[in-house]
Amino acid sequence: MLNKKVKNYISYLVLLLIVLLSCKVCFSINNQYQSEATLKNHLVSNQIYSSSLADIFEKSVALSRGIQVDGKVSVPYMDCYTIMPEMDSNIVVRISQATPLSIYLYDENEELIKEETNSDRKVTLRFYGLKDKKYFLIILGLESGNCEYSVKFDYFSTEDDYGNTMENAYPIFINDEIKGSTNFNNDCDYFSFTPSSDGKYFIENLSFITDTSYTPHYYLVFNIYDSDGKMVYTSTDYHKYVYFDLIKNNTYYVLITNKNYSSYMDYSFSLKGPVIDDCGNSFETAKEIKPGEKLSGSLDYFFDSDYFKFVPSESGRYYLKNYKVDNGNDISKIPELGSIIELFDGNGNGLRNIYFGSENIIFDIIKDHECYIKISDGYELFNYSLDFEGPFEDDYGNFIETATEISLNKEVHGKVNYYDDLDYLSFTPSTSGKYYFKLDCNFNYYLTVRENNYSYETYEKINNNIMMFKLLADTKYYIIIGDYDTEEGGIYKLAISDKVENLLPETVIISGYVKPEFSNEKTYPSRTGFLVSLKDTDLFAYTDENGYFQLPNVPVSDQGYVIEVSKNGYLSRMIHNVIADRDILIAQPIEVWAGDIDSSRDGIINMLDVLVLAKTFNTIKNDPDFMESADINGDFVINILDVFLMAKHFNQTINCYPQIF
Repeated sequence: MLNKKVKNYISYLVLLLIVLLSCKVCFSINNQYQSEATLKNHLVSNQIYSSSLADIFEKSVALSRGIQVDGKVSVPYMDCYTIMPEMDSNIVVRISQATPLSIYLYDENEELIKEETNSDRKVTLRFYGLKDKKYFLIILGLESGNCEYSVKFDYFSTEDDYGNTMENAYPIFINDEIKGSTNFNNDCDYFSFTPSSDGKYFIENLSFITDTSYTPHYYLVFNIYDSDGKMVYTSTDYHKYVYFDLIKNNTYYVLITNKNYSSYMDYSFSLKGPVIDDCGNSFETAKEIKPGEKLSGSLDYFFDSDYFKFVPSESGRYYLKNYKVDNGNDISKIPELGSIIELFDGNGNGLRNIYFGSENIIFDIIKDHECYIKISDGYELFNYSLDFEGPFEDDYGNFIETATEISLNKEVHGKVNYYDDLDYLSFTPSTSGKYYFKLDCNFNYYLTVRENNYSYETYEKINNNIMMFKLLADTKYYIIIGDYDTEEGGIYKLAISDKVENLLPETVIISGYVKPEFSNEKTYPSRTGFLVSLKDTDLFAYTDENGYFQLPNVPVSDQGYVIEVSKNGYLSRMIHNVIADRDILIAQPIEVWAGDIDSSRDGIINMLDVLVLAKTFNTIKNDPDFMESADINGDFVINILDVFLMAKHFNQTINCYPQIF
């Protein structure tokens, strides 16, 4: 019995050991892909096979010249092929795969010749092979599941298409289309060119890869040298255009090589120039401009910059409108990424920059101070047009430093003179407290108040054009007035007072609607004839057929008025605390209750009113005893329906109405 337990225990240990070893293998495989260890070291350290590659080599499959073989390999296994040259020759092995692979090439002595890891596109291995010697190509999958690939080998010639030194450089001329290849390891292709004039030249890389999602494992390098072997410019084939400045009658050399000197690549390019540049490319060569000029120009090459210079003879605000143009037509409706227009002062300090065509530049310049405008783009070439105008007429300054001080209870007249105009005013209160700012204007204005460059002061809106600010004594506040959305601007009037009544008109209009509580399509009590009066004044009005009333010439007051609505047969209603600081429209209809029909109009619906209704009960219109005020529902007959309606508000008084705000 004990022996059986021991055997089971040993079996469990063996099973556990197998699991641990499997985990170790998988973990080691994944780690290998993130390291630069050779396949041999990987196999030895992880004990996947024997400590030698011989076992793998023995199971290899012969790869015949020119025959494509398709295969699949899954992690952690690998495929091995034998390559045996029929003669001493240069050999090329091309592998294409749908999934990432690691590729290793060994000789018979287990020495690594080539290695490609984490490749995700076509791979070309080039090496010199000896007759009757074996070379082993190992393909290892990098992902779970089957990794598909195709492999083929062949011989290639050592002939070179272009010279490898400056001495045997191939001469080229403007606009020639040159096609070539990096034919073998360390191949360097040299070309020579002697410009007939000074200027800016460029190489157009005709083999430029436009697929931005593809990052090549290898890429070409373009180097430009002068006759002394000094490098003038260098660039990779990540750039379609390579620009450089050349001097007349000097010989220059173009070197094209592969970055890693290890992979065959085709290329094509063309040398072009010199580029004719319409405007200077620096502050020193800037083209001088004047207001009122219609300017035009071009970005003539990639990374071209056009500079303009302006020295104002008069201080003020100037305006620069910019367009991209094509045969005279404006094409700047959609601004292009990379097209920049910048503004600099005379010291080269940047003042402002925008995307070309996205908006207009408005700027302030002081007399005799230099200003520079720069137009540039690193992505496209285009023609442009500029409208340059100024200085604009402006009544108030546009900065804190130019703010005009205004006084309490004095009206200021101003104008937003142009798009983006800001008028700066200042005010210094003598005492702390509430101050009211009234702005009357004919445009969509904004008004802000702040102390120096600090945050804006909060305000309470009194009405559409009056704001209340709480300000501190002996503190200078800056008032900024502008227009939200109108290029034309407009005129305005501003006044500040410590009393709101000083800013309000002498009289206002109060208007609104009155309606009986009960009405429907069949029975419709008349809305005419309701008396709307302002208590303690001689102002009153009667409602029309729609129930509308208007009380004109109401004296402005911050003391609340009381409005009374009354009519025979209805319980009078009072609206309290109506502040007449502006024209008022009582949007909510003023509802009144029917039922106070006794002659005394005592302000309550009670038995006196019931007795009056009883005397006229069952009468109809045109009967001698018919009383219109007792016909509560307006159906021209006094009956039980009117009794029910009177009962709805029985014993209620004028104080029982809900409050109207």
